[in-house]
Formats: sequence, structure tokens, C-alpha cells
Amino acid sequence: MAVAGVVLRIVPTAIMAGLMALAASLALAQDRRVALVVANGRYAHAPALANPSNDGRGVTEALKRLGFHVTEAHDVNRMGMEFALRSFRRGARQADMALVFYAGHAIQVGGRNHLLPVDAKLADEDDLNYETVPLDLVLSAVEGASKVRVVILDSCRDNPFGNKLAQVMGTRRSAGVGRGLAVTAVGGGNTLIAYATRDGLIADDGKGKHSPYTAALLRHMEEPGLDLNQLFGKVRDTVLAATGGKQQPFVYGSLGGERFFLKAPDDAGAVAPSASAPPDPAATELAYWSSVQDSQYPAEYDAYLSRYPQGQFAELARARLSALRPKPDLPERLTRPIVGNHELAPGRAFRDCRNCPEMVIVPAGRFTMGSPDDEPDRDADEGPQREVSVRSFALGKTEITFAQYDACVAERDCPRAADNNWGRGDQPVINVSWDDAKAYSAWLGRKSRTKYRLPSEAEWEYAARAGTGTRFSCGGGDACLNQVAWHGSNSGNRAQPVATKAANEFGLHDMHGNVWEWVEDCWNKTYDGAPSGVNAWIQGDCTTRVLRGGSWGNSPKFLRSAYRLRGTAVIRYNINGFRVARSLD
Repeated sequence: MAVAGVVLRIVPTAIMAGLMALAASLALAQDRRVALVVANGRYAHAPALANPSNDGRGVTEALKRLGFHVTEAHDVNRMGMEFALRSFRRGARQADMALVFYAGHAIQVGGRNHLLPVDAKLADEDDLNYETVPLDLVLSAVEGASKVRVVILDSCRDNPFGNKLAQVMGTRRSAGVGRGLAVTAVGGGNTLIAYATRDGLIADDGKGKHSPYTAALLRHMEEPGLDLNQLFGKVRDTVLAATGGKQQPFVYGSLGGERFFLKAPDDAGAVAPSASAPPDPAATELAYWSSVQDSQYPAEYDAYLSRYPQGQFAELARARLSALRPKPDLPERLTRPIVGNHELAPGRAFRDCRNCPEMVIVPAGRFTMGSPDDEPDRDADEGPQREVSVRSFALGKTEITFAQYDACVAERDCPRAADNNWGRGDQPVINVSWDDAKAYSAWLGRKSRTKYRLPSEAEWEYAARAGTGTRFSCGGGDACLNQVAWHGSNSGNRAQPVATKAANEFGLHDMHGNVWEWVEDCWNKTYDGAPSGVNAWIQGDCTTRVLRGGSWGNSPKFLRSAYRLRGTAVIRYNINGFRVARSLD
């Protein structure tokens, strides 16, 4: 099967166009194979690498000859890299085999591996999470393939930042900075992760056209009759011979009794779409529907209906939704706030259903958003200050807990979130993306027949300040934080159960610390051009969203009421959670 490839650079719209073409071609494939090739060599803040571009092109051409539909990305920044993985994840759900090849810099810190986009720059201790792409995200991108998943990393080089990384990470974290890559735990069956050399060791970039590892891979990957185990065995032997035994490739994971091959079965009769022709809308819709038609997750049918509200499978999708969703769980009416009644008094707490989070009515008011120029630890993105009027709304009394989030997981509307072995229950949910927070809010709205949402950035800061204009709601000095917040000096290096610190004047717990909280707004570098009111700012970089409040791992400056953090919407970290809001009208 000859399938056209898609070449991407840094522009996310090109990535989306490539994935649309991929969906059309998948509808025609007999044995569906998709691959993402990422080659980063032209680094802005780390040593440049000579071979990744050649390595990426060579692997792309070989994969296309083997019957893969390939999306190719060269010298990609963080936003482009994460967008490519997010889009590839959707295509992988329609595939039998999904493969990611990465050539470029990577680092390990504290036993966790991170790939480096070309714009990665480590300036302080939090940049590791927000300037790099965790290997976990790559593994997530391939996990939807039905038969076999392969990740190939020609990235086991030395730490490109040298001693500088230890300096910016601080004494507490720098002890975990290691050579090469760390061992990766492989959770699912029929998954292989191939390293260019063993964990903790350094691979050679090579002095020729290709690195020694990619040269060996290209030599053997089209060799007839080799299954995946045999292929990587031959690659290992060839690299050992080429490097005089200094570099030994290694594979983590395992395959079952079935043999898997890179080369697709003979399907010469299939007709591939032209690379220059627009994708057939009917084929694209069919491919999309095929990926969700057997799903037990209501959110996937919602996604189909959102894209194809009048589609040829819309009636069937709605019927599946009706069968999958339980009836709303509503308590007695007295537990619900009543518009125009004294029950809307500021500070009153209520629930909209038995499993709904407890909400607090935040009073209407007016405040100065942002920080003054003379505030200690101030950043430029916290201004210019502006006056904002806020109408009364309801905000979660605490951050969403695992118990609350897991109710959504049980009904298959939210993906399961890892708890880092810290426990679930009344622990704040962690390892959730902005997309996950939105999915929970939508589920909660359906459950309670009330529209829930994430708070806007202005609403969040107003609620966090609770009538104050100081650095924290408890005052201007760092010492007061121990009364109201879990942070890097008192948390024991982990998240803590919600509402175990004092509430602010509005009755809200953990507005400072414990976990960062996703808000609705797109990322903008300053408040120049921001909406005049309290509504979320939904212009700017909307692949990146705003987080507020700081976390269990941060120093006080990050917990200030005005501090703003950006995070890519698809990323999940153990410092990120959220709380929900809803309007009262």
C-alpha cells in the first residue's frame, strides 16, 4: 500500500491538516498503520544536533514504503510538538499499529524522562514541567492502537544543559538529574519502547549522515521476514559492532505470542488518496465514526456529535448516549439555591446533587486585578492592573477531589487520573489536563441539570483575594501561608487532602497551594487587550491555558494571588488539578 506522507514544521494548523488527510486514508486501509516522526536538531538554547533531520527523513521514507501513513515534524517547538502528539493520538485510535520515532535531545530528572522541543529553556525550577514534553505524553499518543504500539527514541544523549540544569533545578531536585534516559515502565500489552542505548548511558550522535542507531534501524527495518523482536535484535547487534561494543540498544516492554511486522499485509488493490487532493468528507466522517462506534465512553459520542451534528450516524450516536448515561441524581429541592431567595446569600454552601462538589456563593464586588509594579516577586505578565466588576457566582469550596472525579470516571465520561500512590478519596485530583477538567465540568452539568464550567481567570483571582489587595489572602508576608496553604516547605513533597488548611474570607479552601488550578482563559503574555469584564479571555494562544494558585511543590512567590502560569491544554502533571464554577442566573 503506497500512502502519502504529511510533512509538518512548527505551525499547528498544518498538523491538523495532516491529521485530516490521515483520517481519510485510514478509511481505505486494510491494515491501518500510522506513524509520527519528530526530528529536533536546531535548538535555540541547547547544543545543535547534526543528524536528527537526516534521521527523521530516512525513517519517514522507509515507513512510507512499509505501508505507514506518516506525519513528519522537524525542529518543532513545545506547542507544535504537543499539538502533534495530541492529534496523532486521535489518529492512533483508528489504527492497528501506531509508531512514534523521536530523534533529538532528551533528559531524565528524578527518574522521569523528558523530550526537548527546540525552544526549551530552563530558567527556574518550574520550567522542567512547562518547557519540555514528558515521555508519558508520547506513550499516551500511541496507547489507542488496537494491536501493537511502538516508540523508538534515538535520544539517549547526555544532558544538553550540563551543570546549568543542576543550578536552575535547585539542590532539592538536581540530585535526580541523570545521564541518558531512565527505565520506562510499560503499562499495556503489545507495547515496545526502543532506546538507542541502555538506560543511564549515552548514545552517539554519529559523524556520518545518520546516528549509529538510526543507521542500523534503516538497514534492517525493510528486511523481509523480520518481526519486531527480530528487527530490534538485529539493530542491537549492528550498533554494538559499529561502536565497538560501547553502545547497546535496549527494548522495554513485551509482545505476546503473535508475531508483529512493520511491513503491512499485501493490499496493493487499495487506492490511496492523492497527497494534494482534499480529503473526502464522507470518508473522514466514516473514519471518525469507526473510531468511536464500539466505545463505552459517552464523551466520545459527544465529540462525534459536536463535529457532525447532522452526520449520517448522528441518530445512532444519540441512541448510544441515551443508553450509556444514567438518569440525573437529584436530591431534595431544598439543597439547591433558589434565584431571588435568601438562599443566595454570599458565603452559603450548597450542592446540586448528592455526588456534586460543595459550592460556595461568592459575593458580587469590584477589585483590582493583577499586581502593582512594586510587589515582591512580581512578573511582567501580571499587568497592567485593571479594575474588574464581578457579579455573584458559585465556586467550588475546595479543589475537585478524587472521589468526585472518579464518579465521572465510573460513568466513562472522564479518563482515569493517576494518584501517584498518594491515595484518592478526599485528595485533590491530580494528573488532569485542561481537557479533562472540561470533560468533568460537562459531565457534572448533565448530572445535575445545571451548567458547570471552569472559572474565568478574573473570577478566580477575585475569589482568591477575598477582598484583599496583598500578595496572599492572608497578608503580604510568606509566613502567613502556613495557615492557609500547602506548599514546598510544609507539604512533605506531595498533595494533601482538601480543606485541611484554613479557608479564606469567602469560605474557600486551598486557593493558595496544594494543586495548580486550570481556569477557562487562553494564554496571553499580559493583560493588554483583556476583556473589560469578568468573562474568560478566549483569544490568544488557546492551545495553552492559564493555571492559578501554585502547588504543593512551589515556593511562596508562585502562590501569590496575582501569579499566572501557562500550561498546554493536553498536558497532565501531578501538580495540576482544578475547581469548578457556575453562574447563578
